[in-house]
Amino acid sequence: MRRIEQLTLILVLVLGMGVGPALAAGGDVNFLFGQKSLSENAFDDAGVDGQSQFGISVTLDFQWPVKLAIDYLSSSDDATKTVAAAFPLQLDTDVETTELDVGVRKFWRDDKIQPFVGGGLAFVQLEARQTESGTLGPGAPFSTLIVDDDDSGVGLWINGGFMYRASNHFNVGLDVRYSNADADLSPPQAGSDLGLDSGGIHYGVALGYHW
Repeated sequence: MRRIEQLTLILVLVLGMGVGPALAAGGDVNFLFGQKSLSENAFDDAGVDGQSQFGISVTLDFQWPVKLAIDYLSSSDDATKTVAAAFPLQLDTDVETTELDVGVRKFWRDDKIQPFVGGGLAFVQLEARQTESGTLGPGAPFSTLIVDDDDSGVGLWINGGFMYRASNHFNVGLDVRYSNADADLSPPQAGSDLGLDSGGIHYGVALGYHW
């Protein structure tokens, strides 16, 4: 089981012991749909920096000055690029990130439109696979695996936006966030790891339920 999934399971078990008061007091669960723009320049060069993203955002009210925030995000992108060289050369790249953001969120104004900000710890897992292929001439194709690895890192996240209470229980809103975390991938043919930034800028819409 991947480390992000293990952390999620642990959080579910721990929060299950104290979620009763939060359910009685109030909270939100929203589905997030949008994009993640990866911060790492290497992903930009490979054409996979703009990832489609979906996730779920949970906000629990324990009657504190701020609310507990637990967000689970998944994003991915793949691309094929032709590289100028002495012979035809093609790079195929597939990158996926999984992110568990845990922290707090603060809402203002008790009316239909409620601005919010939040932040905390980000646990991010990066998976990347890249191959290089081409041909040296008739009947001489080749394919080389550049990297096929994954790694997890811990960093920070901050977010902001607003929530529109369309009814007593229906939410629609905007969520913008930034996260950062480091990942070290091991190429099979390199002597040292690749140090990459698996975080980025996230933006999208939120649709969900308020109680």
